[in-house]
Amino acid sequence: YGILKQAYGFTAANILAEEEKMAILRELAMNYGGDLAEEGDFSEEVAKEISVVKGNRISLEYYYSSCCPDEVFRQIYREYIKICQARRKLDFDDMILYCYELFDKRKDILAAWQNKFQYILVDEFQDTDNLQVGIVGKICDEGLTTLATVGDAQQSIYGFRGADLEVYQRMRAMMRERGSNEVELTINYRSQPDILRFVEGVFSKPEFFGGEFLKNFTTVLTQGLKAAGGIRSVADAEHFLDLGADRLGTSRAVKLLTSGEAGSGY
Repeated sequence: YGILKQAYGFTAANILAEEEKMAILRELAMNYGGDLAEEGDFSEEVAKEISVVKGNRISLEYYYSSCCPDEVFRQIYREYIKICQARRKLDFDDMILYCYELFDKRKDILAAWQNKFQYILVDEFQDTDNLQVGIVGKICDEGLTTLATVGDAQQSIYGFRGADLEVYQRMRAMMRERGSNEVELTINYRSQPDILRFVEGVFSKPEFFGGEFLKNFTTVLTQGLKAAGGIRSVADAEHFLDLGADRLGTSRAVKLLTSGEAGSGY
């Protein structure tokens, strides 16, 4: 949003609220969807597929809908775009798409943003798509910016909005090839040991993650807390987290990032 605001003068009034977006799609569903519009989640399914089309820059004629006949989806999609443009509104997917296209067309603007950041951290990297990673790649050009990513394939939950786990896996493989440092965070601060054993038993199966599943998790809920004598105050909590930081690898990760040893570019 900040990038588009500076480039085009957009304001908060140009952002399409989720309520307004769904109202538009419900009306279009009634106009073009026929009996499908009576299904309670039809508009939501259309919204998800619109995100997939935009997030992956798929040509509409080559996209095949799973929630309705292709021509119905294409009619709804085209009318939705017309309405947004007439109202001068951007939805979340538009902001990502417009930003990517802006960097493609205006190398001067791209260069300004490349020079703005020395370090960039991308959290929840497993829930990104091609377009989002493309934007990060343009800003973090080779030798310009130190990039750190935090992600866990086993926590990918936004596939329904176009997030692509293969993007994360390809990026992780490429970063390894380039010699980037990798820190595994294996201490769990949320779950009891029984839950961790259950998760490992399920997700380490071949039909899920197999040998790629990160094993050997430990939890502080039965070990660290008892060893620390329990947490009785904010000070106790801060002290305990400080102790846990070195075990987590957090201190090492921060040192790698700020020293530039994490690797530049991807």
